[in-house]
Amino acid sequence: MDRSKLVDAPERRALPMEEFEFRANAGSTVHFSGYASVFNKGYDLYGGPSKGGFEERVDPGAFNVTLKSNPSVHMLVNHDGLPLAATRSGTLHLNTDSHGLLVNTDLDTRDPDVQRVLTKVERGDLSEMSFGFKTKADVWRNAKGELDDMGHYRTLIEVSLHGGDVSIVNYGANPNTSLEINMLRALEYVAGLGEDEALEELRGLDLTPDQRALAKVRLAKLAQRIDPPKKKTLSLAEAKRLSAI
Repeated sequence: MDRSKLVDAPERRALPMEEFEFRANAGSTVHFSGYASVFNKGYDLYGGPSKGGFEERVDPGAFNVTLKSNPSVHMLVNHDGLPLAATRSGTLHLNTDSHGLLVNTDLDTRDPDVQRVLTKVERGDLSEMSFGFKTKADVWRNAKGELDDMGHYRTLIEVSLHGGDVSIVNYGANPNTSLEINMLRALEYVAGLGEDEALEELRGLDLTPDQRALAKVRLAKLAQRIDPPKKKTLSLAEAKRLSAI
């Protein structure tokens, strides 16, 4: 994987909603507070260091620049649909503390989407938070903690939230189970090696049968647009566009 392609490419990360709360307000709103990202807590991507992937963590200063620029961010469900809240309207508030990226909003219970979310959270159907971002700066280290562009330990130094989102999601707790993240890696195999190798790569990922079937269709679509003998290298943005992810 060409790591330079990760800079300015859309990415998402999810974590369990272990530290969140809904609190009823006076009137027709309920207050939501929770962390969309936590600092200095490593998580594996693409299987982790032992399987050719890497471990990633978020630096405590990663959101400083983007939050000062008043980014346009939506609060969504599963990164899709109409917003439950938005920074632009002043209904969504983002800031950081010593723990991570803190989300605060007063959700209008008259909104049918909010009503559905509350019910599903109470049942445990929606139990995680995720945020969409673009990497502006990162560093890589080896197992000894030394700076190493070929190392397997990534730290996000600066990210942009503008045009991104914070979402309540029902994806797997491990970020490498997200179809969108894994597909980006598999698409590179299509571009450089061919469809068969990409499908072999997908077999080693923790995808549901429906996700695997969808990935196969999209890989086939992308493979038709690539001349394998030329070993064309696609950017992540181009691969995502061509595969309609």
